[in-house]
Amino acid sequence: MFASIGLFVLLKIKKIDYTIENALYVPLFKLSFIGFSLMILTLTSSYNYMSTGLATTIHFIYPVAVMVGSVFFYHEKIEKIKIFPLILSLAGMYFLIGFNSLESTSIIGVLLALFSGFSYAYYNNNYCARKNKRDEPICTGFLCFFIYQLYFVCNKYFYGQA
Repeated sequence: MFASIGLFVLLKIKKIDYTIENALYVPLFKLSFIGFSLMILTLTSSYNYMSTGLATTIHFIYPVAVMVGSVFFYHEKIEKIKIFPLILSLAGMYFLIGFNSLESTSIIGVLLALFSGFSYAYYNNNYCARKNKRDEPICTGFLCFFIYQLYFVCNKYFYGQA
């Protein structure tokens, strides 16, 4: 909530127009709900099933997912210079997580952490591919935080949980 308020104040101070076109409501809602709200919900839920360090490490699959998604969905070419960091990232995750620690970890926690990484990759890929390039990043950030706050408040009101 504080992020939404802070970004709104910043938008007002910088006199940035935060209105959006009607055609962008649904894509922005999908971007905010799938890529932002579900990411936070699944990552924090995975903490109930495994250690926070392990869940957060699994969540950091998202740079790999961003690169793979940009190749498959946006037909970007993978440069040779990007392959080595990709391999290092996967190897680093393997060494940090290891298969011994997964034996005592719930598969539900692993799946939730993986989903949080993939949903954040969705957010990154779709934010960069938005058609409305006139938007300031701060405006899109504000709207995503605002939509997340609506989800949070409705979930708290209707279900008594956040």
